[in-house]
Amino acid sequence: MKKNYLKGFFLKTTLVCLSLAGVLTLNAQTYGPNLVLDPGFEDGGTVWTKSGQIAIETSNIITDTKSARFTGQDYRHVQQIVDVSANSTYKFGFRGRILDVAGPSGGTYTGPKKLVGFVRAGDTNEGEKLIELEIAQGTDITVSGEFSVPEDIHQVFIRIYKNTGICYVDDVLLQLKGDVGVSIDNPSYSFRIIPNGDNSLTIRCNEPLTNIRIINIVGQTILNTSAISNHIALPNNAIRGVYIAEGITKEGVKLLTRFINK
Repeated sequence: MKKNYLKGFFLKTTLVCLSLAGVLTLNAQTYGPNLVLDPGFEDGGTVWTKSGQIAIETSNIITDTKSARFTGQDYRHVQQIVDVSANSTYKFGFRGRILDVAGPSGGTYTGPKKLVGFVRAGDTNEGEKLIELEIAQGTDITVSGEFSVPEDIHQVFIRIYKNTGICYVDDVLLQLKGDVGVSIDNPSYSFRIIPNGDNSLTIRCNEPLTNIRIINIVGQTILNTSAISNHIALPNNAIRGVYIAEGITKEGVKLLTRFINK
């Protein structure tokens, strides 16, 4: 009996050690929440600055229920400014598709085609280019890469553009690299915060939450509550701006997402 007990003890100890090693390895290699607002254009793309003929499509999409569709023979783009931390490493990426088919104005686009995404330092298209990714004609793939944010830079300018043809863009990604806990892009979880315009928030999560914490852009906790419902109210003095929401599931999994209180 004693021998079997010891055998079970060492087996459990070994499993716990292996589990902890796995967690430590995961945390060392994970990325933070996606900092891009409306990355899959599911909210209609209203937070993106757009040029030319760009529609939010619900058919022939790449993922989920919507994608951005670039039409017309000329240059088209979407762009967004994102807050970042200086001297940090980030991952940037997106999914894209290029079609060689007739457009709304008729005719088939036969010229050179490419879909390009880049990140520049600062809040304009004039800053230093930190990374550039390209999808060639006729592909439907995901591209991603890492870049470093220079010293004293706290915002980056993201733009995705096409030169001609019909292109689709989806799942734009910008994540901080490092030991930041559980990655929000884990496909097992879906966590979203939808601002309602009156300092109230609608919570969307596919797992029950036991706690929600709201953090402002300078790292201060402005709300920490275990009274979870589909709606929560921010303090009356919460200003307009960018916030991070941290949700904790019943299993202790930490989920992070970003939103703008308008």
